[in-house]
Amino acid sequence: MRTERVRLVVEGEHMPQLRPHIHLRFDAKRNAFALLAPEHVYWPDEISVAILRKMDGIRTVAAIIRELADEYDASDEDVGPDVFEFLQTWADERLIESATE
Repeated sequence: MRTERVRLVVEGEHMPQLRPHIHLRFDAKRNAFALLAPEHVYWPDEISVAILRKMDGIRTVAAIIRELADEYDASDEDVGPDVFEFLQTWADERLIESATE
């Protein structure tokens, strides 16, 4: 029996978090963050790390956008599309999930 995978379509009220088997770690030798997944290592850039560090399963996507906009002295409208695109890409790769799936 097969079960169909349901695609997470990221929305503002979702509370994203890394899936249980995915870990964000700082690599001191490379002076960079690495995202460790089974059989994969991802090297996120500075903006990606900023988003990943806010994904705690408690903050909503909308709250993450507001916080990043404040931190980077930008508007929600400037930051929002990039955050949604990043989260959707990572959700499609099954690296993140949402507490409100």
